[in-house]
Amino acid sequence: MGKKKNKLDEKAKLGLVLFGIYSLIYATFVIINTLWPKLMGKIIFAGLNLAVIYGFFLIIAAIVMGLIYNQMCLKIEEKK
Repeated sequence: MGKKKNKLDEKAKLGLVLFGIYSLIYATFVIINTLWPKLMGKIIFAGLNLAVIYGFFLIIAAIVMGLIYNQMCLKIEEKK
């Protein structure tokens, strides 16, 4: 039971770290929208404004972080 609990603790800690990173990224998005809303309308790339680019970035970041979490959890489970 001790090793299993240790692995669960390690995975939970990893999840919290990744959640913290994503929360900071999302909080930045909210702060920009709150304090400088006109900035979100600025064209950044290929005719797309910052709001669209940042929105896609948030979605892609969540997917990538989920994949990272999965791979790291598999490594934790494989540890003896």
